[in-house]
Amino acid sequence: MKNITEKIAFDLFREWTKKAVNDFPDLSFTIIDERKIVRDFKTAFTSAIHALLKEEKANSRLLPGYDYGFIVGFIAGHLNSFWGFEYITKQTDTPIVKRKYITAFYKMFVISYINCIFV
Repeated sequence: MKNITEKIAFDLFREWTKKAVNDFPDLSFTIIDERKIVRDFKTAFTSAIHALLKEEKANSRLLPGYDYGFIVGFIAGHLNSFWGFEYITKQTDTPIVKRKYITAFYKMFVISYINCIFV
């Protein structure tokens, strides 16, 4: 399980950086700490499961695919926040409005990629 978790974490980061490098060619997207990439993914995944369990009584959980979509969206949002802060925000003086736009863009990209991995 450890190797699978690491592979997914690095695959997601690799795909995230492919898009980020196109938009921010002057920034460095070299992994600062490999353990943090894996830890970020594990944190996002476990947080998604815990949050989903809190949604236990929500009517939307009755919809087919809701659990999957919830987890994928949750992971994408967390990873984008972690990595966006670490690899984009810390290196730029980007205004908050532009940052929100960038966050939304990468969130959608990561969701698409996660869908490809798990489907």
